Amino acid sequence: PQSYTQALKSNISSDIQLVVVILTSKRKDRYDSVKRICCLENPVPSQVVTAKILEDARKARSVVTKVAI
Repeated sequence: PQSYTQALKSNISSDIQLVVVILTSKRKDRYDSVKRICCLENPVPSQVVTAKILEDARKARSVVTKVAI
C-alpha cells in the first residue's frame, strides 16, 4: 500500500480530473489506501480495477466502458 500511496501523493495535482488505479490483486489494504488518498486527502474521482479483470477481453471492454461513462 505504501507504494500506491506515495505514487498517488506525488502525481495528484489540482488539474487531475480522474484517477484509475490498476491493482495486481484484490487486497483490501491497498484498495483502502487508494480510496483514502483519493477521497479524503486529495479529493478526486477514482476507480480501482484489478489486473485479473482486464485479462479477459470481454470484461475489460465492459470495465473500460463503465469507467468512461
